[in-house]
Amino acid sequence: MAEPGIKEFHKFINEGLREEILKRYLNFIILSEADLQSHMYQLLSNYLKEHESKTGLHKVLNKPYLKEINIHPDIIVFRRNKPWVVMELKEGKKLKELAASRDFRRLVKVREHFKQKRYAIRRGYLFHVSRYSSDNIIKTSDSKLPRFLYEVSVTLGKILSYEEMKAWEAEFKKWAKYISNPSKIANKKDTR
Repeated sequence: MAEPGIKEFHKFINEGLREEILKRYLNFIILSEADLQSHMYQLLSNYLKEHESKTGLHKVLNKPYLKEINIHPDIIVFRRNKPWVVMELKEGKKLKELAASRDFRRLVKVREHFKQKRYAIRRGYLFHVSRYSSDNIIKTSDSKLPRFLYEVSVTLGKILSYEEMKAWEAEFKKWAKYISNPSKIANKKDTR
């Protein structure tokens, strides 16, 4: 079995991984950024274990602390014990440009740090899941970064109609902010 190279891994992220995350988001399995991170870790680990030629070639770390630069990237994929891919994740109603820019700077900082250590991180991903955000939030003029930095977007507003989106959001709120006895909440509001 041939181990996945960066092109195969990139294809998996943009196709198989993106589709699986979309399915889980649509079915209320992913309700927060923490859920997204947990599922990403699981899906990436499973993919690499299935496709590597020898056990232990890849390792996926969830929120590792990079002490020298004081950063906790959401996910780092190691290959042969060296950082290979770094990811920042976002989930929310709409991805804000300020948050995307901050994560973009973090990805670049991690890349530059490891470049000095002679470890070539091949890719940096900003993976965002939202209801209404658009693609390509990050704008950069640095010609070297497009080969490193990639944005992967899962946006429900692009695949659901307005009516479907409203129904989905109502169900999402029910699960994301679960109330065991809604009548007690309604009674409390009535007595004020």
